[in-house]
Amino acid sequence: MGGPWDETEKALHINALELKAAEFGLKSLTKDKTDIHVHLKMDNVSAVAHINRMGGTRSPILLKINREIWEYCLQRGITLTAEYIPGVLNEIADWESRHTESSNNWTLNRAIFQQISTK
Repeated sequence: MGGPWDETEKALHINALELKAAEFGLKSLTKDKTDIHVHLKMDNVSAVAHINRMGGTRSPILLKINREIWEYCLQRGITLTAEYIPGVLNEIADWESRHTESSNNWTLNRAIFQQISTK
């Protein structure tokens, strides 16, 4: 999954973009799921902290995005945790996010998704 940020999103701080990416991924992978646990591995300390603490106090935009994430989770009975992983251990995802030709034909490998979903 993936794609370019729209013009409004491009203006957001990197911490907000990281939370938006988590939100988009979460919604994409769980749209037909309820009562599950999702564990995100992210290379942004601020985004991880906001998810694990269910918000923060310094940034209204981060609080807004986080609230949208948690409202989505609560509606579906999804428990959510996040774990920080250093960027050097996240090289593939990091590279993929910066080198896109077209997002029109992106898909997640169904077998891998099924494997992730059953854990």
